[in-house]
Amino acid sequence: MNKIIAISIGDINGIGIELLLNLYFKKKINNFILFTNSAIFLKYLKKKKLRLKINIVNKNDRLNFNKNKFNIYTYKCKSNEENTYNSIKLSYKEC
Repeated sequence: MNKIIAISIGDINGIGIELLLNLYFKKKINNFILFTNSAIFLKYLKKKKLRLKINIVNKNDRLNFNKNKFNIYTYKCKSNEENTYNSIKLSYKEC
């Protein structure tokens, strides 16, 4: 298995997440964990009318990666800006 890559969400309204989802749907990449608030990400998916099988990797304080699902490391935040900041901070910490 390839190494797992940590990806920070960046700007939820930017092009980065669109590129990541495009690569994921084309099955070009699946060895990553996206660091984002799950509620904000699910709201984004609903707005874009996209469906994904999501796996929260940090349930019960242990990482449980599933290569057949879209893996997310989630955390609390109050805004898109805080989501971006926390994604960078936590992805760095976990690496």
